[in-house]
Amino acid sequence: MTSNISFNYHTNDRSIMKCVRDCVPGSPQDSAGDCGGLANPWDTKFTTALACCSWALSWLDPNECAASSQGGSFFTNKFYVDWNTQRCVQDCNTSNGAPCNGNPPDQSGIPVHFFDSALMCCQTKLSWVSTSDCVAQSSGAIGTSVVVGNTGTTGTKGSTGGTLSCAVDSDCNHRCSSGFCTPVTQLQTTCACTTPKTVPNQCEMDILIDAMEFMVGNDHALIGQWTRAGFHDAGTFNKNVPEGGANGCLLNEPLMLTMPENNHFVQAILALKTVKNTFNNHPNACVSISSADLLQFAIFFATTRQTGIPGLDATKRSLLKTEFDWGRPDEPNCNTDWTKNLPGFDMGGGHYPGRCTLVGGEIQEKMIRRNGFTPVEATALIGAHTIGTIRGTFGQSFAGPWVQNGHDSATMKGPIFDNAYHDFLINTITADTCTDFANPTNQNPPFNQDFGTWFRTSDGLYHLDSDIVLAFPSLDTNIHEDFHVFTRAFAADNNLFITTFFKALHKMGKLGVKVPLTKSPSSCTCRRRLDSASAHRRNLLEEGEYSGQLSVIEILELGYEQGDAAARAFMVETELQFTRSANITAITTPVKNLSLYS
Repeated sequence: MTSNISFNYHTNDRSIMKCVRDCVPGSPQDSAGDCGGLANPWDTKFTTALACCSWALSWLDPNECAASSQGGSFFTNKFYVDWNTQRCVQDCNTSNGAPCNGNPPDQSGIPVHFFDSALMCCQTKLSWVSTSDCVAQSSGAIGTSVVVGNTGTTGTKGSTGGTLSCAVDSDCNHRCSSGFCTPVTQLQTTCACTTPKTVPNQCEMDILIDAMEFMVGNDHALIGQWTRAGFHDAGTFNKNVPEGGANGCLLNEPLMLTMPENNHFVQAILALKTVKNTFNNHPNACVSISSADLLQFAIFFATTRQTGIPGLDATKRSLLKTEFDWGRPDEPNCNTDWTKNLPGFDMGGGHYPGRCTLVGGEIQEKMIRRNGFTPVEATALIGAHTIGTIRGTFGQSFAGPWVQNGHDSATMKGPIFDNAYHDFLINTITADTCTDFANPTNQNPPFNQDFGTWFRTSDGLYHLDSDIVLAFPSLDTNIHEDFHVFTRAFAADNNLFITTFFKALHKMGKLGVKVPLTKSPSSCTCRRRLDSASAHRRNLLEEGEYSGQLSVIEILELGYEQGDAAARAFMVETELQFTRSANITAITTPVKNLSLYS
């Protein structure tokens, strides 16, 4: 029995908000008190508590979670708002005295934001309080008098803390509830956000677009990753059951990322979680957008931004604000089996040209029979391979684009979204049929390596069997459509490809959605609009690629969270790749036996 115990960390009950070791509580191995029972056969196991927390409990602070999982305490030494006392306090051991306040308490679902200093915390979260008074309170100054309302009412807040009493909202310059000031995060000049909207207005969308622009400006790899993430959420739809669809499971259910189809999305998903948290808690917005909406907006943002001249301009910003449909609900009961509705590329290898027929049948079954796309829509959507690179699927040593302008660094603003993918399939691959391509005397130009399910060129371009099948006429139309007809048309006409792609993308965003969707309203609420002309934002425009309207502090916070997400993603992906090492070795070993071609 004990031979099946791994002693690795897992979480088969995420409600306890920590990882536990795969061992029996109270057993001799439980000296640290971190045994949580035997893992289920299907549970993902991790060699360290930190890796488990970063992956399976990704919404928690990974270091704090890891410390808790191992029976200890962890302090970040950063500052956060204690909304019960309305002070900026430090996450450190209370035995050290003020400003240490221990770990952040549960504050009724209010997200915790950490800052490097009390000053940054005060300026960002408690802007209605005098900055000097706020910083003084953080240090534990006694008897600091703070003006808390327009009526002149004052409250004394010192080491004893306490919640300010009030009669009306103006006593707080924020919300008065049951006689006490309750925590809110908006600025004094904004209206209270009592009922967050699921559909942002166009003023609020500027904030979302700016946050996403900042993220992809820092890391162009997110462009291709967000593009594929949008499809991998919606592509779980099977109209014959029905099940899956554009429902946010890829963002909300950590186990979705453990599936082979998705385990290279870790960094992309963590980045989107940062964007979502920033937007839903921004002081100048009153929104609570769904993960389902964000995933589909991410692919719309990425492909729109890279179409034509890469980068964000006024025309593209207008399209993003006016042409997207909002209102998708998140699925509360996600099922990892839905990933089986995504088309695969590895059909077990075997003989060519038979590999063409096998993978063509896979596209026919998944994208056409289950997802409900037409052959021309499926061919257009696969054309998204024009941007980004193949990451993770073949391990961290193998990563390359499908076409040269798909490189993350193809331009100063990232890859180019056009018909280059279809052009490569028709005009760079020299064979006219899959049978000709399979002839060993042709040596599969332009590819110089065949890995059994995919090919690589000498200059580092990668194409899967599911790409190659689009280049040639169908060998058996009873098994799959002649996708080659549409590939040839798109290769000859970039405008036709772009138009067809965005129509298919619009359809994809509604897969499995049973509620009516709506465009973003043009009217703006009374919440304060951002001032793009302020000096610190002009400085950002002069100093870097980012040219949006987020404040300096918001930029710093986003940058910190993005760097933290990248580090966590690398650790988790390394762990997952280790569990797939045998599979990766198999699919990255070149085929040398020419008898595979027949």
